[in-house]
Amino acid sequence: MHLLGSLLPIDDEPPKFSQLYIYDTDNEVSNRIQIASTSRSQSRYDATLIIQITHMLDDFNPLVMQYRSVKESVNSRHVENLRLKLIGKRISDARTYNLPTTSEVAALIVRDLDMETDKRDIIVEIRSGLLQRIDELHPLYLPMQYPLLFPYAEDGYREETLYLNGSTSDDRKQKHLTLLQYFAYKLQERRREFNMILKGGKLTQQFTVDAFTTIEPQRTKFFRLHQKNLRSESYVTLRTGLSKGQLSSSAIGKRIILPSSFTRSQRYSCENFQDAMTICTAIGFPYLYIIFTCNPRWRELDRLFEGLRCKPEDRLDLVSRIFTIKLNMLIKDITKDMLFGKCRADIYTIEFQKRGLPHAHILLWLATASQIRVAALIYL
Repeated sequence: MHLLGSLLPIDDEPPKFSQLYIYDTDNEVSNRIQIASTSRSQSRYDATLIIQITHMLDDFNPLVMQYRSVKESVNSRHVENLRLKLIGKRISDARTYNLPTTSEVAALIVRDLDMETDKRDIIVEIRSGLLQRIDELHPLYLPMQYPLLFPYAEDGYREETLYLNGSTSDDRKQKHLTLLQYFAYKLQERRREFNMILKGGKLTQQFTVDAFTTIEPQRTKFFRLHQKNLRSESYVTLRTGLSKGQLSSSAIGKRIILPSSFTRSQRYSCENFQDAMTICTAIGFPYLYIIFTCNPRWRELDRLFEGLRCKPEDRLDLVSRIFTIKLNMLIKDITKDMLFGKCRADIYTIEFQKRGLPHAHILLWLATASQIRVAALIYL
């Protein structure tokens, strides 16, 4: 989550985070270079480019405009109880793509706090030694974490976002856009539309990782709050625990039960393992073991990345998509087109290497008539 501190740094400490917009603006560029670099890489940053980006954010980013106004208030009023409220609720419709205004994203509080402040609003004090975490569901979480990917301070994910008109029916239970659907929309390449998120290089990789780490806690939170609907009490009963000699209630079962529909959970792995063992019991041992690897220099990827002017490590999502297409075609050639003869069953699992490249482990069960018995039938 994005860490947010005070508006002004503590005495004898350099400015950081959003404090760069308020404190010591004369040396703002040098402060940014010093924070974002080490002694070895400091000379690689172009100060002119940083100044241009700073001016662009000052002119078009309403969140930056509000922080600049805080600087004027601090210098002119000399108040001690100055606070900045980051608004969590929007009046406008979340489905309408309208750029937010300064009054919609933040408000300056000079006196006491408003008691009617929404619980999701974030209050930043003028000087505090504590850091507070911004909830990932706050609409300003993404524009504050990635100001270069959201240069106009566009809203991030909003829980009240409804589906487009006509895409849902009255009897549908789900009415609002999910967090997974939001990130899937943001990470999609579209013709005739420039997507800044996909042009960030390493910043895009960080955004993708943050998206995953944001979605997973929300999924686990859903299962934690819906244990009764999942009938978790039927998984591990008190009678089963007592039959194993577990007399302490703390040692019986688990506090939170993750169903098999949750990918990578224990029940998900056990269910797939039991399915594979059932196939082995019914058919026998597999006949062929194939490893299908991914090549980042496939001709399809070379043509694609040449048009996008990027490298394979910048768009791992496209590498995974091409790999999935080729893997599905290989499975189709084996099972439908009988590449090795009649295939009775197939199982495969996909793993990812440290560099992010996927590979698949495939097990095949061939019919007796299609099994290779002599070496002369093998073509090199």
